[in-house]
Amino acid sequence: MKKSKPARVEDGLLIGESSVIPNEKSVEVNRLAKDFARFLDQFNAKTLGSALSKLPKGTLDELYVSFHDQIAKELTSRKASERNSELSRQPIPGLTNAYENLRTFMGILESQYNTSLKTDYSDAEYDALKAIVEFLRTLRPELPASAKVGAKPSGAFKKVRHAVPMLSLDNAFIEDDVREFSNRIVRFLRLNDDRIDFSAEPKIDGLSMSLRYEGGELITAATRGDGTEGEDVTANIRTLEDVPKQLKGRNVP
Repeated sequence: MKKSKPARVEDGLLIGESSVIPNEKSVEVNRLAKDFARFLDQFNAKTLGSALSKLPKGTLDELYVSFHDQIAKELTSRKASERNSELSRQPIPGLTNAYENLRTFMGILESQYNTSLKTDYSDAEYDALKAIVEFLRTLRPELPASAKVGAKPSGAFKKVRHAVPMLSLDNAFIEDDVREFSNRIVRFLRLNDDRIDFSAEPKIDGLSMSLRYEGGELITAATRGDGTEGEDVTANIRTLEDVPKQLKGRNVP
């Protein structure tokens, strides 16, 4: 264990006598994982710890000082929503730096995750880390959001600008997430009856694709990319038997 020097502000991060950063990364990870598990009910400490363990030590140190030392130790037994409301009104030195570093790391990870680049993160670890970033922002709503969808085109293919932005799906891990999704549909459609019928099927991971037909003929096939601009993979898609090269019927696009 190493104890920090007398209290000072360094690059926006408070380093004080009460801040003790473990020398062992595993100790730091285990404590932070248990901390975040108390707020993020959809993830267990094991999954959170696995995701946190792959962060750079410097990023972990900032999270530890700003979150574990200043927040987690002061948690009460009240509901998470009440704790979050209380925390959002408290000054939390170093949280902005920790958030920005984690958000930058997440941006790099998203670029790898949404392209062919290899990443060491599993789907569960990726979702856990993303949930941590989003949770930290609930403590400081004025922090910039990570609203980016997908990743920039790789440059290996010709770029294609989507006529309509391609948005991504969000995750629902607990029952409250599903209920809120249903409530948003009711509010958006202004339904008088809040009863909505759903159909569900297993999720199959794959590649999102935008197919453009003109006069019934396949003209362009593009990946999602960053949601605004994707990659032209028309030649590749034309080799797939399941994708029609020519649409048949009346009034086809």
